[in-house]
Amino acid sequence: LIFKNITSEKNFYNVFSKLDIKYILIILLLTTLSIFIQIFIQFNTFLKIKKIKINFYYFSKIFLNSQLASIILPHSGLVYNAYKLNKLGLSYKDFLNIKVFLAWFYLSFLTFLYSFEILIFGYEIINNFIFPIFIFGILISSSLIIIPLFFKKFIKFNFKNNLITKIYD
Repeated sequence: LIFKNITSEKNFYNVFSKLDIKYILIILLLTTLSIFIQIFIQFNTFLKIKKIKINFYYFSKIFLNSQLASIILPHSGLVYNAYKLNKLGLSYKDFLNIKVFLAWFYLSFLTFLYSFEILIFGYEIINNFIFPIFIFGILISSSLIIIPLFFKKFIKFNFKNNLITKIYD
């Protein structure tokens, strides 16, 4: 059914004839802004955790090239990004640690953001349960921030695998 609607030229024309150009420009602006913020956060994280000598323009070029590589072959951009940053003095182990940290940060931040989004826009849909869901979202978001601190303080992992150590170093 979806294939028939996509391949039908009449449906394709109807969809694009109803689009307003100002909405496309707003979406393009917001997409560009979100990509810039993501590049900026990753660039600052790499600079603060590991002192590598790279400027923002060159890091943006590496980031955008890795995104294009991921479009062609999924997750190949991650390999490309790691390879290029390894040439600049960032080890693969540090690269993976930074990527896990950023993924954890994005997960906690987006959970926090979505709980506020439910509070603002979800009243008509879930009017009786909006505050418990909001409180639950805030608790999940703050627990995502606290869990790594808990593991660092109370639980010690002595993970030493020679094969993984040889690959990463």
